Amino acid sequence: TETGTPPETVAELNIENILFVPDQAVITESSYAYVQQLARQLQQYKTEKFQIIGHVNYPQQLPAEQLKDMYELSEKRARVVYNLLVQYGIIADRMTYKGVGNSQPIIAEPANDDEKRKNMRVQVRILRN
Repeated sequence: TETGTPPETVAELNIENILFVPDQAVITESSYAYVQQLARQLQQYKTEKFQIIGHVNYPQQLPAEQLKDMYELSEKRARVVYNLLVQYGIIADRMTYKGVGNSQPIIAEPANDDEKRKNMRVQVRILRN
């Protein structure tokens, strides 16, 4: 690949089964099995890199101060998944993580807890260099 060319996205996985304790970067007990499953899935890719993206759900009209907190929370959640994937055998050098707050919701105006939960997700972008 030429220098400066962005990596090509091979696949995007939205993992809705990895759930977090509200307002914390702590996954629920039942989510560990899904992170292990994700690690097995990622091990199928031999040369690709993985970008772990954390998302949160919150009202768009928050004051700037709280927005910053939400971005930090989404990044911390992505880092939790990143650290677990390392424990489950994914090489750290092949992964990056970032938080995007609520800037990319699946459901723009969630009407119930289930729809909110869909926005609180971890996404893995699989990239070919």
